[in-house]
Parts: sequence; C-alpha cells; structure tokens
Amino acid sequence: MPEIPFPRGVKDLMPNESLFRNELLKKIENVYQRFGFLTIDTPTFEHIKVLTAKGGIGGEGEKQIYEIKDEELALRYDHTISLARYLAMHQSLPMPFKRYYIGKIWRKEEPQKNRYREVTQADIDIVGGDKAATNAEVIAAVATALDEIGVEYSIHVNSREITNSILSSFSVPEQQHIDVIRAIDKYDKIGADGVYEMLKGLGLDKSTMDQVIGFVSKDGSNEDK
Repeated sequence: MPEIPFPRGVKDLMPNESLFRNELLKKIENVYQRFGFLTIDTPTFEHIKVLTAKGGIGGEGEKQIYEIKDEELALRYDHTISLARYLAMHQSLPMPFKRYYIGKIWRKEEPQKNRYREVTQADIDIVGGDKAATNAEVIAAVATALDEIGVEYSIHVNSREITNSILSSFSVPEQQHIDVIRAIDKYDKIGADGVYEMLKGLGLDKSTMDQVIGFVSKDGSNEDK
C-alpha cells in the first residue's frame, strides 16, 4: 500500500479521544455560560487585511498566517481578531459584551511536541465595562473552568499597556513592540540566548537588548522584582 501523505502539525483523534475532548469542552462551555458569556459564530477565514491590521498579529507573526491561494483571505489564527471585526460591523450591541467562542484556529508554526498548527481554542472576552472588574471576571471564569476539568495550572497576568511603556523606556520603537513581545513570550522555551538572537534579528542595539533581557530574566516574588 502506498504511503498516504499527511500534513505536519495536525493529528487525527480516535473515537475515545474525541469523546474525551468533547466532554472537556462541554464542561468549559458550561462554566462560561454560568458566568453569563454568550457565544457567536464567525467564519473560519477572514479577509487578510483584517488579520494583518494594526493591533493584529503584525510583523514576523504574519508568517504564521495560512493564506488562501488566489484570494485575499486567510484562516483565522485566533478568535479575538474575528470578534473585533464582528463588533465593528455590529455597533448596536449592548455593552459590556461578554462573548465566548470555542473552535479551531490555525497557525503556521514549526510543529513540535504538544505544539500543533491546528488547535482548539476556548476563548472568552469582555468588551466594555470597568477594565479592572472585567479582567478579574475573565480570570475567575478561566480558573473555574480549569478547576472544573481537573487540571493543575498557574495563571500569569500581564498588562500590554505596562509592557509597552517599559519597552518604550528601553527605547524600543513602537512599531517593533509586537515583535519584541513575541520574542519575550518564547523566553521559557528558548532561554535568554534565544531571545537575544531574536532581538538581534530585529536590529535592536546592544544596550536596548540588554535592558530587555535583564527585565524578562528577573525572578522571584513581586516584592523581589
């Protein structure tokens, strides 16, 4: 029998695996609904201009997008960009708008253990309302969902606004913030040397790179930092 070609970065689920996965997702969905989140349904693909607009994936991340050949369309790489487009087209929705969406996303990343190009994302967002309160509610909903499915976890909280301010204080150009943050996100996987090489590839000067590495490599409690 000839070898059947199979794409990298994806996997088939056997019936028992599919059943287990669906049970987990149902538990997550039930929690989101108890917290008052509503679901919407958006296409699996968007216009390429929507996915690459300012505030989107941007820079090096655009290489992760699966474009549809001969059309100005691409598969979604997360659910939040589709939500932003949805809200722009439906501006009469009452605020705050609490939305969850559970579905597949696609990213053209280098496949490796436990890292796939096609994954299921259980996403929640709150648009509008008091920022501190809505952030706390999202964290509470996620923590409750993880408790419900019985996994060990830790939640890392960060602020894009604070991070951008810190990067600006290091003289990182605003248009490179997204790429630098993407490099920082890989710190646990590739270490300081790997992040340094990524920053070097962005053309940052040594002083700026040293400040960024010094910042992300700090360890200890909040008081120590």
